[in-house]
Amino acid sequence: MQTAANKNGENSDDSPPNPVERMTGRRRAPWPLMLVAALFIVVPFLAWYGTWFGFYPRVVALAGSPETDLRMTAAWVMGVEHRSEEFRAALRRLLADSEPIVRRNAALALVRFGDAASRPELLAMLRAFEVKASTEGTAMTALSVGTPVKRESLLVRYELKPNMVEEVRSPLPGRVEQAFVKQGDQFRVEDRLFVIGPDAEQVRDALIGLSYVGDESDAAEVERYTQSVEGMHDGVKTQAVQTLAAIKRRAGQRQ
Repeated sequence: MQTAANKNGENSDDSPPNPVERMTGRRRAPWPLMLVAALFIVVPFLAWYGTWFGFYPRVVALAGSPETDLRMTAAWVMGVEHRSEEFRAALRRLLADSEPIVRRNAALALVRFGDAASRPELLAMLRAFEVKASTEGTAMTALSVGTPVKRESLLVRYELKPNMVEEVRSPLPGRVEQAFVKQGDQFRVEDRLFVIGPDAEQVRDALIGLSYVGDESDAAEVERYTQSVEGMHDGVKTQAVQTLAAIKRRAGQRQ
């Protein structure tokens, strides 16, 4: 199956998705960004040329990088060459990554392998994401309900202790559906801070993936998007209808 996904994660057809999340927010160290740029240049060339030589182990090694952007991009790269069992094994490991954006790129890449291990994360992409506090603190500024966010958007700036200010940034794009903290509020470790509703492109990518690997037990969650859902464009509704039909068709073939 050929990819129609571009580097922004936008799919121009119904082939399995393989997006690299749009990188916004805080400035990062130059070397990770240079490596990411190099991957976008080198990988398509090697795929076109027909040989990857010793590149497989390097990509797998990047999947273990401490840099989120590199793991995220490595997941995308491994989805390009979906015949490698080495890549498949690495992607399965990334399904347990601490960062949701990495898990999601890994799940979308695994769709290209026809690997149903991607299903739980694809379903998670259809749901809101809960942001919890990793430390205690007192909120200085905080976003309110209804605010759209990108990955790395500032959610709350807080005082950890006198003269020590920290931040919580959104791990995913979407919209603030619930806010449990406002200016002046104190919170503790593991307290809920925000619920981030999914953005339309992530939902559409997940629906496309489920059209290939979803089963009957996923139908109810998919069907919700066949109706009008706040923040979703008509393309999401259309894709949900197509995904639901594909799931039902496969179920009928198995009977």
